[in-house]
Amino acid sequence: MVLVEPVPKVIDPLKIRIDDNPQAGIIGAPGDAMVDLASPLNVEVPDEISSSGSESDSPEVVASSIPVDPDPPHLPPEPTLAALVRQKGNLRPASADVRFPLNSKLMPPSAKKRGGKKRGLGTPLKQAEIRNFVRTNNICCIGILETKISPNVFHAVSATLLPGWNWCFNYVHSARGRVWVGWNPTYALFVMSDCSSQAIHGHLRSITNGTSFYLSVVYAEHSFILRRPLWAELNHYSLLYPNEPWIVAGDFNAIRYASDRADRSNYWIPAFEDFGNCLIQAGLDDLRFVGNRFTWVASSGPNRKQRKIDRVVVNSAWNSTFSYSEASFLAPGVSDHSPMVVRILPTPNNRKPFKFFNFWMAHPTFFELVAQIWDSSFVGSPMYTLCCKLRALKYRLKGLNRTAYSDISTRTEEARSLLLIAQNAIQLDPLNRL
Repeated sequence: MVLVEPVPKVIDPLKIRIDDNPQAGIIGAPGDAMVDLASPLNVEVPDEISSSGSESDSPEVVASSIPVDPDPPHLPPEPTLAALVRQKGNLRPASADVRFPLNSKLMPPSAKKRGGKKRGLGTPLKQAEIRNFVRTNNICCIGILETKISPNVFHAVSATLLPGWNWCFNYVHSARGRVWVGWNPTYALFVMSDCSSQAIHGHLRSITNGTSFYLSVVYAEHSFILRRPLWAELNHYSLLYPNEPWIVAGDFNAIRYASDRADRSNYWIPAFEDFGNCLIQAGLDDLRFVGNRFTWVASSGPNRKQRKIDRVVVNSAWNSTFSYSEASFLAPGVSDHSPMVVRILPTPNNRKPFKFFNFWMAHPTFFELVAQIWDSSFVGSPMYTLCCKLRALKYRLKGLNRTAYSDISTRTEEARSLLLIAQNAIQLDPLNRL
């Protein structure tokens, strides 16, 4: 939208203010544009502000197979109910002035440098990628990072992104909408307990099977100092959930070990220890994972950088409760970050295989039982008939074992007690021959 102030009688520069224009890809605070009517003007675009080498313009996903719905103070309430998606990009400075001719097309500096490509979650292509990701992986709860969606269009974008889903966000602490959490109310329920500029914390429960745990979705800042409040935040929540399953997933923008990078750099400074020390103090460790070792890639050829800055970490209570869970780091696709999918796998069937005990043959009815089964008639080929007789015999032998030999330990203790009673009675009355 373009707002034009009244023109004075004397020909002076005309002020035009550019408001947020999602269709042109402009996200963030508006800037002032000065147009001189007396002479032709050239476009002067300020360099965009880059916050980190890990900035991207495509989705990064961490998914959970399970799902707050607060009414934000500055947004009208909207009734809405294991993956993290990343939509990152750089913001134009709020104070930047842009000079352009009247017939020029409006677009942000980042779009100028990227050939007019929109950044964040505002493009139909990236929204389609997320919908396909959710459908393909059967996701019921998803986290999206660095959406680049302004609060005034949040409802419109979220409603079309995944229709019928519920959402919570951290716009209260970050006007850029750095973290979204969405869930399918048919299968899950997420209740947000707190949020900050770098994380959303809450409780997730599966409606289908009742599984529940605490979930934190994280998108850390890009400098050591700005990340330290997040480390303190995780340590605080570790004290609140000492005996409850807790999972933390997202982009930590930090490596834990020197082996978490694959490039020519090999330096290590003390500030790198902050992340590892935080995980130790909070009692968090990596969840067993499969897929990509490195989760972020930048550049190509000899200058290519690879890092493991996206992680899924859990506490000891999670490992005890969900011992068959795992995280999958998938191929990046249109993003430079690997989507993360967390699944709680079903407990394997622990049925014991059938075993034949030789002492069964000592039972008086054993051979009679076998003869009855073997004389039975079954219709089918000889191999099919043999399988049917063996299956029927197994069922009867299990019944014999339960009837005659079940709870053998208790029977042994009872027999031992009777033996001791008899032996004590003989000692008390040695002349009794009964």
